[in-house]
Amino acid sequence: MKRFFFINLSMVATVLMLALLPIKQAKAQPGMSVSFQTFYNELSPYGQWINDPQYGYVWAPDVDQSFRPYYSDGQWAMTEYGNTWISNYEWGWAAFHYGRWMYDNYYGWIWVPGTQWGPAWVSWRSGGGNYGWAPMGPGINISVSFGGYIPSTWWTFIPCGQIYSPYFYNYWRGTGYNTTYINRTTIINNYYHNQYVYGPRRQDIERYTGGKVTVYTIRNQQRPGPTAMQRNQVAMYRPSVTESNSAGGRRGSTPAPESFVRSNRVLGNERDAQNSATNKVRSENSNGVRDMAQPGRVDRSMNQVAQPNGNTRMNGNLAQPPRSAAQNSEIQQAPRGSQQAIQGQQMQAQRTQQMQAQREQQIQADRQQQMQAQRTQQMQAERQQQMQAQREQQIQADRQQQMQAERQQQMQAERQQQMQAQREQQIQADRQQQMQAERQQQMQAQREQQMQAERQQQMQAQREQQMQVQRQQQMQAERQQQMQAQREQQMQAQRQQQQQAERQQQQQQQMQREWRRSEPQMERAQPVEQRGGFGGGRR
Repeated sequence: MKRFFFINLSMVATVLMLALLPIKQAKAQPGMSVSFQTFYNELSPYGQWINDPQYGYVWAPDVDQSFRPYYSDGQWAMTEYGNTWISNYEWGWAAFHYGRWMYDNYYGWIWVPGTQWGPAWVSWRSGGGNYGWAPMGPGINISVSFGGYIPSTWWTFIPCGQIYSPYFYNYWRGTGYNTTYINRTTIINNYYHNQYVYGPRRQDIERYTGGKVTVYTIRNQQRPGPTAMQRNQVAMYRPSVTESNSAGGRRGSTPAPESFVRSNRVLGNERDAQNSATNKVRSENSNGVRDMAQPGRVDRSMNQVAQPNGNTRMNGNLAQPPRSAAQNSEIQQAPRGSQQAIQGQQMQAQRTQQMQAQREQQIQADRQQQMQAQRTQQMQAERQQQMQAQREQQIQADRQQQMQAERQQQMQAERQQQMQAQREQQIQADRQQQMQAERQQQMQAQREQQMQAERQQQMQAQREQQMQVQRQQQMQAERQQQMQAQREQQMQAQRQQQQQAERQQQQQQQMQREWRRSEPQMERAQPVEQRGGFGGGRR
């Protein structure tokens, strides 16, 4: 019993020590420093950069309408930095570990770059057996996120036991239930030095899952790419980031995307977002500004794109180059009133027209080539979309198969649990029966012991009574013996007295006889005078 107590005490102490261990400080990998230009270059193939009036260059990924940050195509894992989001996107190393997310009704989810690395920039809630998380918007730091406003539609709530499941999305009921969950949960205040929220503790999750939580170690990658989980390690690219090019690239140059569109409103503004269908996205070119209105996500293949160096590129058409100042001055310098000068001007005009026609033909050919290239790109995009759709269908089929396998496993586990419960119930019933039999045996033994004790007491009492009777009888016998002895003594004394009396009588009788015998002789022997004397005396 003492050994069991000490073992439990040591286990409790170990759990407390583990619970008190500090979460490791989140920081970028050493020896790897880049600027925002890395974000602009690496994320351009996977989305559109937008020049926002408030936040500067922000990024809208090329994803479907069901995309949600920290929900789509990824999962949670426990690392030495706390709960870490593991994304399968090629660009997930950047958008889910730096900066913030916000939602715009026109563009959808938009990522605002940041410089600080973290396991995940989300706010956490818990309560009622559920965990919830939501991306933190721009301008929301750790101390503000606990009481700051996060739209209810941004939250995702699932059962606590499914937090590390790769298919956790199957347990989210949708945004329609988020308000109910928010009212039943509270903010999790587990954060590291006001830098980032690391979410639920490992010990709390283990209580819900009923098993040990694997803590992965983050292994640094040397180049951008998708995050990979292997054994007990997570391979991730997480460089130190600065806004300027002092850390990398050309010194003195300002980081900027190669192509972007300019927004004429603040993205994510609720009032402006309501009229987003009528708003227009503006892009700069060398001749001025052209408005383009387009519902849904921006199609980068057809938009006019501003270049950082001031040149203008048209994805659909090539702009006609302006006439040079030398050509205009060459026409204006012809002398007036001279016929030769007029003829020279006419010849020059003809040559100019011919050159202009050639330029127009060249421009037309270039336009046709561009249109052909656009058609090719469009066909390529359609093929990619078809391939993507096929991949998504395959992924969906795989997910359905995995879900079916999980359901079967879950059903098998439930059956095993039921059988285990039945076995435990049977064992419990057997134990109760055994305990009942042992109790009955103990009670029977106690009764027998009690009866034995009563018998012994009765026998002891009987023995004592017998001994008492025997003592009384012995005492009676002794008294009788004493009385008999006394009678015998008395009788002996009486006999002795009688004998003494008889002896005395006999002696007296013998003395009398002897005297009688001796008396005549005495009389003969006595003198006469004595006889006379005797006779006188008789007289």
